[in-house]
Parts: sequence; structure tokens; C-alpha cells
Amino acid sequence: MNNGNPAAPLAVAVVFVVLAGTLACLEVGLSRVSRVRVEELVREERRGALRLSTVLADPPRSLNLLLLLRLVCELAAAGIVTAYSLDRVDGSLAVVLAVAVMTVVSYVFIGVAPRTIGRQQAERHHGREHPAAQGRRHQSSSSAPVRRTATR
Repeated sequence: MNNGNPAAPLAVAVVFVVLAGTLACLEVGLSRVSRVRVEELVREERRGALRLSTVLADPPRSLNLLLLLRLVCELAAAGIVTAYSLDRVDGSLAVVLAVAVMTVVSYVFIGVAPRTIGRQQAERHHGREHPAAQGRRHQSSSSAPVRRTATR
């Protein structure tokens, strides 16, 4: 597969996995961002707010592009790992090994971790963890709990 450095194909596969993870993170973050919050950011003239507003004008277009690019990166990494395995292990064991490795890698580094980060970043920047919300949370945590009763 490679006459030079035998680890070079794996390094390329790692780059594809990192790209796929970044795209998954962006995909979740973009789908979770509030349009109202983006409008506030535009009014505050925050850096990148206008670009984000443009992207949110047609979310399916951007989300579908991110999905396509993520799949290309993920499949490229899987293909590289399979070819690498076939060069080093005989028979169907190479394919089983490649499938097992890419299943774990895809689940952890493209599925769970980036999506969790994307969700947390969207919440931190655009909602629950906004600095004003943090201040209210700290103020209320020092006082006694407030009970609300229903009135009829």
C-alpha cells in the first residue's frame, strides 16, 4: 500500500476521523442554536454572527452538506483502515479487524464525543450557560429554595 512510512495511511485515516468528528460537532451545534439568540448576537455585532445568521436562513442546506462531508470522511477512513488491514493480516480476519476498529472509532470519535461537545457548546454559547444565566444561577443557589404553589 505504501512504500514509505508504513504508518502514513493510518495518519491519513486519523485526519479523516478528526475531520468527521469536527463535522459531526458542527452538525449538532448548528441544529441546536436558537435563531432568536443569533438575532441577538447580530444586534450585538458579535464576530461571526452575520455568517451564522446566513447559514441558519436555510438550515437543511447546511446540515445536509455537513452530513455529506462527514460521511465522505468517515468512509474514506474506513476504506484506508481496511486496505491497511488487508496488507498486514491474511484473509477475512483483516476485514473483521477493520470493521471492529472502525466501529469503535466511529462510535467514540465521530458519534458520541463530538455530538456531546457540539451540544454543550451550543448550550454554553446560546442558552442555558449564557453569562447572564450563570449569574442568576449563582445568586439563587445561595438563597433558600423557593417553593411555588399552584393557585386556583
